[in-house]
Amino acid sequence: MKIAMLTSNTALSGKVILRRLVAGGLTPAAVIIERSIPDGINPLAGHYLLIKSKIKKWGWRYVAAKGARLLRGKIFPAGRIDHVTIHALARGYGVPVRVVPDFNSSECRDFLNDLLPDICTVSGTRILKPDIFRIPTRGCINFHTGLLPKYRGSDTIIWSLYHNDPVGVTIHKIAEKLDGGEIILEETIPVSPSDRYRDIYRKACERGAEMMARIVADPEHYLGNARNKYDPSFPVWKKAPRSIVAEVRKARGGRL
Repeated sequence: MKIAMLTSNTALSGKVILRRLVAGGLTPAAVIIERSIPDGINPLAGHYLLIKSKIKKWGWRYVAAKGARLLRGKIFPAGRIDHVTIHALARGYGVPVRVVPDFNSSECRDFLNDLLPDICTVSGTRILKPDIFRIPTRGCINFHTGLLPKYRGSDTIIWSLYHNDPVGVTIHKIAEKLDGGEIILEETIPVSPSDRYRDIYRKACERGAEMMARIVADPEHYLGNARNKYDPSFPVWKKAPRSIVAEVRKARGGRL
């Protein structure tokens, strides 16, 4: 079984999935990541725009606190994977890393065609085009922090909390419809009143990585039993505006 990973360089989900796969003897043949700052954009300007977008959504206090945690982790590393990139983590495991300008680029497509993986695990990427997700012989399977088909799209943890619905993880096949591929596994995760967003997301990543490893270890069973639950009557959730984030924070006693 030849496995490839497509993921963001800093996404916790990708790092946790990689760690789980390696621990289970399912070491990927390659990790593919996107260049963090697109060609033609000054790196300083790119980081400024990223920070500005985070402040707009979460508020400056949250962003400042997160920045302090990241800095503290670099100065006083605690052995957690939060403060390392997946590029560094993969190199530590001896897994080749390929950096591409865009997951839908010809460079990424050519690399996958040369690699010919049986399956690709996907987490924290942009929407993939058919000429990418159809390359692996068993397809691409995506880590999604939401229970499908109701919670397709973005910020599904926030929207689930906003509607007082269970928070969960879905592993599904990637298809042309956004988050509309066949569902392979779907499980809820416990959320306590004291949990902040980062705690909930970490639980989702850990559960999703465990689910992903189960699937990759026994693809005949899990992929063969995948079911189509696509329902177009449910909306595709967009990025939650700051007002929604504030309502969820207030409903949770100021903790998010």
